[in-house]
Amino acid sequence: MFYGLFSTALFAFFLENYGFTYTYLFRSYELDQIWYVGTGGIAFTFFGLMTRDFLNAKQLYPRLNIALLWVMGGGWLIGLIAMFLGPHPITYVLLLPVVLSFISVCTYAAILGVRNQHSGAWLYLVASIMLFGSCLFGLLAQPPFYWISARLNIDVTHFTFSLDAFLFAGALVAQAMSLRRERDDAHAAQIVALEAQAGLVSRLDDVSADYDRAASLAEERRMK
Repeated sequence: MFYGLFSTALFAFFLENYGFTYTYLFRSYELDQIWYVGTGGIAFTFFGLMTRDFLNAKQLYPRLNIALLWVMGGGWLIGLIAMFLGPHPITYVLLLPVVLSFISVCTYAAILGVRNQHSGAWLYLVASIMLFGSCLFGLLAQPPFYWISARLNIDVTHFTFSLDAFLFAGALVAQAMSLRRERDDAHAAQIVALEAQAGLVSRLDDVSADYDRAASLAEERRMK
């Protein structure tokens, strides 16, 4: 579910990145900026929740879970300030540490998944690095940095986000297949255990029948 919501939010972010929202919807830098920060924040939020769900962080990594929630909450707080400031150079200066902190936590989460051999974790790590790299790339193309041209930013963002959609999907499919194999193995083990239990019950019934026959025969001999 979170993957679908994350992909939808990225598509909405694309609309601003390509100038569609400003050209056809708002005709206002302020409203376009709200769309830019808002859809980016939603995408990051769903990505954080997807990461949390992918690693089952709530149960397996409680400290990581708390860190993810704090980063998402702090990110929205600064994001709201950025929306209020509008298309101002300070906006992007504020957003840069948000992206960096989110990068740090989620990349650590993906590395944790690789280290603990979660299925699909390698794909997830590569996709995460590409995602955050493209986000930083985009921020550095904004004022006051202007270190990267707008055309190059659009091309790189389009390529990396499109590839990321497949990489994240591959990671989630690998995890789902692993969980399915574990479930099938558990069912197979349960069937073997039930068969062993049935065999034991059958042997106990045979022993009980033999005991009853022996007791009956002994009783008959005693009566004679």
